[in-house]
Amino acid sequence: MKKKILLIIFVIFIIIAISAALLLLVPKRFGKGIDPEDISKITVFDGSTGVSFDIENPDDIKEIVENIQNTPTRRSGISLSKVGYTFSIEYIDRSGKPTQKFILNSPRTIRKDPFFYTSEEDFCWEKLRELESGISG
Repeated sequence: MKKKILLIIFVIFIIIAISAALLLLVPKRFGKGIDPEDISKITVFDGSTGVSFDIENPDDIKEIVENIQNTPTRRSGISLSKVGYTFSIEYIDRSGKPTQKFILNSPRTIRKDPFFYTSEEDFCWEKLRELESGISG
């Protein structure tokens, strides 16, 4: 009986270990399945400047959505109880409904609670800075 219980515990441990490894190792892509043409605007709030702006130019929307979709990330830490950020980004569809929301903490880090996701490539950080300066400058 004890051997059977130990075997069950061992199997459960292996399943948990494999699941945890998959969560950490499998790349995540944000906005997968979202067609940039279905997005009417992107609402951005810069937490470091307090500036809020909307991106409505279809070419800019396509560039940003595709950049974020095509940049693979990996979980890099727990984001719960963390405050402060640079860009809060929300995609708004043609009916006016939000379809996805996440935070760009840095050029290579996305925060979508409860995790941080890091990439080896830059996201569209400079594009967002350029659009923000065009609106506020």
